[in-house]
Amino acid sequence: MFEYVFFLSSFIVMYVYCGYPIMLSLLSCLFSKPVRQGHLEPKVTIIITAYNEEKNIRQRIENCMDLNYPKEKLEIIVASDCSTDNTDKIVKDYKMAGVVLCRLKSRGGKTLAQNTAVLIATGEIIIFTDATTHCRGNMIVSIVRNFADEEVGCVAGRLKYYSEGSLDSSVSGGEGLFWRYENFMKKKESLVSSIIGADGPLYAIRKGLYVPLRDYVISDLVVPLKIVSQRYRSVYEPNAIALEKSTTLSKSEIKYRCRVVLRGCRGIWEVKELLNPFKYGIFTLQIFSHKLLRWFVPILLVLAYISNVCLVDKHILYTLFYVMQSVFYLFALIGYGLERKGKNVRLFATPFYFCIANLGVLWGLALFFSGRKLITWDTSR
Repeated sequence: MFEYVFFLSSFIVMYVYCGYPIMLSLLSCLFSKPVRQGHLEPKVTIIITAYNEEKNIRQRIENCMDLNYPKEKLEIIVASDCSTDNTDKIVKDYKMAGVVLCRLKSRGGKTLAQNTAVLIATGEIIIFTDATTHCRGNMIVSIVRNFADEEVGCVAGRLKYYSEGSLDSSVSGGEGLFWRYENFMKKKESLVSSIIGADGPLYAIRKGLYVPLRDYVISDLVVPLKIVSQRYRSVYEPNAIALEKSTTLSKSEIKYRCRVVLRGCRGIWEVKELLNPFKYGIFTLQIFSHKLLRWFVPILLVLAYISNVCLVDKHILYTLFYVMQSVFYLFALIGYGLERKGKNVRLFATPFYFCIANLGVLWGLALFFSGRKLITWDTSR
C-alpha cells in the first residue's frame, strides 16, 4: 500500500511541476494559436483598487497619467474600499486632471470595489491594476493591440517583482524563480488556448464582457475564466509589465498564498462549467493541472514523505529518495534561518520559498474546507 501512495503522490507532484510544462511546450509547438495583433486606440479606463494607500496612491496616479496613450482616450478611476487614511483626499487632488474617485460606503473588498468601478467606467477596454504597482510607459499600447483580435476578451500583463531600492532590480532566489516559472506557463498556455488566471496588478478586459463577481472570489483568477466561458480567449502579453516590490517576508508570503487559494477555490466553483472536458477540451486539463492539482501538492508532499519513511528499509532507492527529501527540507530550514538574519542564498532560498508557498496553500485549503470566506484585504501583499 505504501508503495502505491509513494509513487502516486510523487508522480502527481512531478507532473504538476515538470510534466505539465513539458506537455504545454509540445502543444504550443504543434497547435500554436498566436494572437492577431493590430494597431488600436480605443478609449481605455484604468481602475486602481486601493485601501489605505496614502503612501502609494499619488505615485500610482501619476504613473498612469504618464503612460504613452492619448490623454483624451484615457480615464483613470480609483476604487477606494472605504479607505480611512488620506487616500481619498489625495485622489481628489487630481479631480481637475480627470481622475475619478469611486468610494465604497463600507468595506466590501477588492472584487466589490472593481464591480462598482466598472459600472461608472466609460472605456471600451478596462485595465485593472493595484495602488502599489508601477507600469512601463508602453503598457497600454502593448495591451490594447491584442484586442484587434476579435477572439480575445482578456489580456494579462507580466508581473515582475523588484528588490528594495530600484525598479530595475529583479528578485532572486525562490521567489524570482517561481515568477519566471509562472510567466513561462502563461506564455505557453496563451499559445495553446487561454491562460488560467491573470496577476492582480495588471490585466485588461473588454468592458462588454465583464460579469459582476461575488465579493468572496479572487477576481484576477475568475475574470479571465469568465471570459473563456463566454467563448473568448484570455491571453498573455509579456511586453505589458507590472512592477511590484517584493515583500521578502515569509509570513506575508504564507498569508498571500492562503488568500489566493481560499478565494481561488471558491472562484473555480463559480465557473465549474469549465471543468467539462467534452465542452472545453484542453482548457479543462489546464485548469486541473495548473490550479486544482497544484493546490493539493502540499498534501501529496506529506503523503510522499510519510510513505517514504515507511519504505526506507525496503530498497536502496527508497533510502535514496528519503535522503533527497530530507536534505531538501533541511535546506528549507536553513533558508528560514538565513531569512531571519536578512540573508538570501539561492541554494537555501529556493527550497525555503517552495515550502512556505505550499504551507500557505495548505492553510488556504484548510480554511476552504472549513467553510471560511475572505472578502477584504489590507495594504500588505
